Amino acid sequence: MILSEIENTIPRLRNSEKKVAMYMLEQKWGIEKMSLEDVARGAKVSQPTVMRMVKAVGYESFKEIKRAFLEERLKQDNHAKTISRLFDMKIERNDQIEDIPTKVIRNVIHLMEDSLKIISAKELKRTIESIKSAERIVIFSVENSNSIANDLVTKLLYLGIPCIFYEDYYLQSVSAGHLKKGDVAIGISYTGSSKNTVNMLRIAKKAGAKTIAITNFPNTPLVKHADIVITTSSQQHLFGDTIFSRTIHLAVVDMIYMGLIVSDYDKYMKEMEMSRKLILERAYDE
Repeated sequence: MILSEIENTIPRLRNSEKKVAMYMLEQKWGIEKMSLEDVARGAKVSQPTVMRMVKAVGYESFKEIKRAFLEERLKQDNHAKTISRLFDMKIERNDQIEDIPTKVIRNVIHLMEDSLKIISAKELKRTIESIKSAERIVIFSVENSNSIANDLVTKLLYLGIPCIFYEDYYLQSVSAGHLKKGDVAIGISYTGSSKNTVNMLRIAKKAGAKTIAITNFPNTPLVKHADIVITTSSQQHLFGDTIFSRTIHLAVVDMIYMGLIVSDYDKYMKEMEMSRKLILERAYDE
């Protein structure tokens, strides 16, 4: 959360940088519309001072911290509104539980159709080829995207493709730093702005690994550090904890899984059969 990040950093800032921090906290919902020059003028400091404060909080650019303010405002708005809108779906205070299945399914269909127009078959193919040739695969994500990462790990393991996913941030950092040329790092983030995931992909790319981003938006910090990008839409589908973002990203995982099978059918069907037998051995025999 950008507001708490700034508040926690204030004690370590220089006096001039504190002016920037206090100004940003005062103008919090207006920062997303301001330029670097606007903030410097408002805080009565130089533009380099604003950038030093931005980097002290942990952001690489002014654009990145503006996006963080925008995301926090959107979250606040979602909690504050009694009526929220996602495509043509309204969730209202007096809605009945019986209405929910229709509303959810309709929006999932809408989201899938929208994403089908956006997803690049070329980038999907490059992703599949990179995974097939990788010496090691490591997946990075946080929060809601962890369910996507776990699903991808499971499916790759079923095909005999070894890969790693750590939920612990420190282990993610260590694994990213030890990657090398020939390895593949996959970053999954709906917004493309999750700080930890962006940093992991940046570290992995610097270490020499090929980097892949699975995200919803094309112009995000995550994409800057990716060699291959699979974007799933061009629209904002946030509602609550982005439950609908998981739907399409799970579909992307299935696309990768099925694409791998199609790319070398005999090999991967053999691996799947071996996995099936191993799983059957773990089942209770009634």
